[in-house]
Amino acid sequence: MNEIVNSKTLRYLSNILIGITVYFFLVTLVRYLSLKLDLNNPILSKELQQEISNPVFYKTLFLFFSLLLLGVLKFCKKNMFVVIISLVVILVTLLVKESTIGWHT
Repeated sequence: MNEIVNSKTLRYLSNILIGITVYFFLVTLVRYLSLKLDLNNPILSKELQQEISNPVFYKTLFLFFSLLLLGVLKFCKKNMFVVIISLVVILVTLLVKESTIGWHT
């Protein structure tokens, strides 16, 4: 079991999964900033702007704090935990829907 935890393949896999998580974080951050610019309209109320942009903001925060946790675990050389947590983060990111507006169902 110790060979698996310290293996070179596991380190490469953890680096690749952290890279994918960083990619999702950057894409979500750009989407949030782009959405904020698109909603900068005096006709729309602030509450409506926040209702539309908050799900993307929360997803960005989730990815940011997940990356902090993955960085700490990677620094402590806990590659098995990095792989497990990053897989969970990637699955949650892909499966969680950002839309809260239900009028177009």
